[in-house]
Amino acid sequence: MPGRWALTKPIKTAEYSVSMARSFVARVNDSQGCAVIAGALRDGIKGHFKNNTAPDLGRLWQDFDAFCQYPDDRGQQDYLMCRRFSASVKMLHGGRLVLQTNVQTTSLDGRCFADYYDAGSLRDLADMIEVKRESRA
Repeated sequence: MPGRWALTKPIKTAEYSVSMARSFVARVNDSQGCAVIAGALRDGIKGHFKNNTAPDLGRLWQDFDAFCQYPDDRGQQDYLMCRRFSASVKMLHGGRLVLQTNVQTTSLDGRCFADYYDAGSLRDLADMIEVKRESRA
């Protein structure tokens, strides 16, 4: 939290509390400071993608810590391919902080929930979702 933010009193709820228990200046050459800087950059980049659109990319949708282009055509394809953009902050040898940008391809199911419902294959959809959830655990 930036030091210029003035808390009038400590904030306490059942889930968390916030107080100015300590403060420090975040520096890249310090592991704790580097983590703070990396988090601020990561959140700033995510905020930029959420609040700005580029005509060449069109609207993007968020996929966890990345953003993806909408597929060109929904058509009748089983799977749709779209570009996925992400960024990560890395500390290189010698103390250089860099922003690594990643452009990948991700696949989407070409059918929506209604398609599975209309075809009477909701069990197939539920099984695919469960496999995906297990792979992220």
